[in-house]
Amino acid sequence: MDKKTDILGIFKVKDKLRSVPLFEHLTDEQLQELEKIVFSQKFQPGFILFREGDNGKTFYIIASGSAKIYTEKDGQEKIITIFRAGDSFGELALLDGENRSASVQILEPSVLLSISHNDFFRFLEGNFSFTRQILKQLSSRIRKANKEITDMVFLDVETRVLKVLADLAMKHGIRENNMIRIDIKIGLHEIGKLVGISQQVVNGVLTYLHRNEIITFENHYIYMDASKLVKK
Repeated sequence: MDKKTDILGIFKVKDKLRSVPLFEHLTDEQLQELEKIVFSQKFQPGFILFREGDNGKTFYIIASGSAKIYTEKDGQEKIITIFRAGDSFGELALLDGENRSASVQILEPSVLLSISHNDFFRFLEGNFSFTRQILKQLSSRIRKANKEITDMVFLDVETRVLKVLADLAMKHGIRENNMIRIDIKIGLHEIGKLVGISQQVVNGVLTYLHRNEIITFENHYIYMDASKLVKK
């Protein structure tokens, strides 16, 4: 893995670091110190960055491209989320270095920035006040995980599909008049894995939503009618 290579030349690394919730309250001086331990690497579609259960000692920031985070149980894949440029993952690896709780696969040509567990702890030794921000970030992750568990138990299938689409629209949406285009091509298979239901059930729900003009399809993109979604 290259450190401070030409790959980083096209990105403002400090800006990428500041966009990460974990680092957003660092001073310019602290960010400059953190930048010294950032590595970069290019990845091609289909590359498995790591698998669930692998030893975790690296935190990643997506500088460009995208990746999916997923788990597998009884041979079934469940997509947890899809990350794009500006997103980050692997915070727990910075702290405990324990095994990965999920797998990550690259979806398109991507550049990832990374920080190792050992380098990060050396950084913390000179920035003790930074620990409070880490605890805040971890608390947010726990609340999100608890909310997802509650949704799986109590929400009906249609609502769960709508919630996943709304989350994707919030994260990847582009406003086009009264419609929001989810700016990532995602199929029934991926939506089913995000929701935790079969592809056939997803197809039925999307057909219902399309029939009620809540969503439309064009060029493999999903469009959501913002006004009807609010009423829904």
